[in-house]
Amino acid sequence: MKQILNFIDGNNERYLEELKELLRFESISSDPEKNGETRKSALWLKEHLNKIGFKRTEMFETAGHPIIYAEWLEAGEDAKT
Repeated sequence: MKQILNFIDGNNERYLEELKELLRFESISSDPEKNGETRKSALWLKEHLNKIGFKRTEMFETAGHPIIYAEWLEAGEDAKT
């Protein structure tokens, strides 16, 4: 557990910068003028999930805004969920 906590502490600044990057999108889902920003934020999230190791990510179109789906497949079939 200590190793995990040390990793988190050592990457705190990176996590904060990634969060700030996501929050810069003006993705206001109730404002039709911001639909482009909402789509950009969904694409950013999909790319980010790929970058951090998710092997399967998909963007599904809906009548409204896109939905991002991701699976972490590395754990194996016997892993607890």
